[in-house]
Amino acid sequence: MSSATTVLITGANRERLATGDTRSRLIVIKLDVSSAESINSGTKALTSVHNIYALDLVIANAGIAGMTDRLALTPVSEIQKYVDVNAYGQLELFRASKGKFVLISSAGGSLTTMNVIVLLGAYAASKALADFFKMVATEMGQIGFEALKKTGIYVTSHVISVEESTQGIKNVVRMTVYKEEIMRARGKFIGHDDLELPW
Repeated sequence: MSSATTVLITGANRERLATGDTRSRLIVIKLDVSSAESINSGTKALTSVHNIYALDLVIANAGIAGMTDRLALTPVSEIQKYVDVNAYGQLELFRASKGKFVLISSAGGSLTTMNVIVLLGAYAASKALADFFKMVATEMGQIGFEALKKTGIYVTSHVISVEESTQGIKNVVRMTVYKEEIMRARGKFIGHDDLELPW
């Protein structure tokens, strides 16, 4: 009999998760990725309250998106809100967790495609910073790889469905069990279709 796999997913829809495999157990914890204190207390609660002592996989999905004015006209305090959640929060979560770490990023964080991201400057900048934090994994050698999805946010429309994106990400994450795939994807910007995106 295979051992259970423990997965921490931030920013998840609990209703959708609850309709999954009936053999799975869903635990909901309070964890605000904009707060290092909340991240630490939330991960510690897994042990103190739920007797979970190790995480096999962390999927960092929590984030915020929204339209802003041109960066030159957007107050720094507004930009900071995106950075705190989409970048610093993900780094804090990485520091507080163990096991494989999958950062759900966005094509908006690609410097190569930034010219098509209209009125999402603060969001795109925060995602680009989060992508840069991949260096933490490379430098410390603690994680296998980060699978980054292409969300396709161009102004207010999505080019792929939530279902297609989710299924693609699941397929990419499943590949982490193979050592050769971990090495292939380490430090790379991998889309939902398992193709490498330009930084």
